[in-house]
Amino acid sequence: MQFAISDKVEWTSQAGGWTRTKRGTVGIRIPTGCLPRDYITEWMADSHLLGGICETVMPRNHDSYLVSVPANGKGKPTLYWPRVSNLRAVEAKS
Repeated sequence: MQFAISDKVEWTSQAGGWTRTKRGTVGIRIPTGCLPRDYITEWMADSHLLGGICETVMPRNHDSYLVSVPANGKGKPTLYWPRVSNLRAVEAKS
């Protein structure tokens, strides 16, 4: 599945016995064989918490996406690198 920059997406993640649905905006396309850290700009590193992205990850064998999830309240958004197979397009509310 392919997405464009600024598409709204959601996915379900599971950790520590909890399942959560996250919803955000596609911010960057990561090409096949590349790592997110090569595409995170200085501004993003300062402006986002890098949830779900660690330095020891392996490159993926397909295009993938960094997704920005807004914080509840006034906090900064969090950047995630979800599995593309888990992403679903979300209809924009009018």
